[in-house]
Amino acid sequence: MPRIVLQEGTSIHCAIDDYLWPWDDRTPVLMMHGFARNALFWNRWVPASAETHRIYRPDLLGCGLSDQPRPEYHYTPDTIGAQIVGVLDALSLSRVHWIGESSGGLIGLLLAPSRLPSFSQHPESIGKHGELGEHGSEALDQGRQPRLRHIGDQIVEHAALPKQRVSPSLGSV
Repeated sequence: MPRIVLQEGTSIHCAIDDYLWPWDDRTPVLMMHGFARNALFWNRWVPASAETHRIYRPDLLGCGLSDQPRPEYHYTPDTIGAQIVGVLDALSLSRVHWIGESSGGLIGLLLAPSRLPSFSQHPESIGKHGELGEHGSEALDQGRQPRLRHIGDQIVEHAALPKQRVSPSLGSV
């Protein structure tokens, strides 16, 4: 599994699940773990997803097999976004479908064109965005496959929720 060295000298681990033919050029999927988790969170999703897409599962600094950040490091939207942009650039991923669990979904939103200059120049970098909500991990633990529902091509709502949520910008989700 590759390790991507960041500008500050620390490195990020990224699990890659690639079982496709070399000439298969479908848009890959990036699965981003949530708070206090790591790339192993997605292990039960990989077999079904990797049949049709290359899967990239990075560990943020301080998580999984990635390096611990330096003592002066601060987790901010910009530093977390820079980690993922570093992964995308190092792996030459110009476009991905994003699936995030909990805060991993928020990281995907951070990478929206209005947030980072590199994505403002390349708004096509994020294909579809998905977020596995707080109850999605419960569904996985109970052996159910959480569902992701697309709202246009931009957002996928929280999955496997036991009740409806209301979002001011999207209405009921």
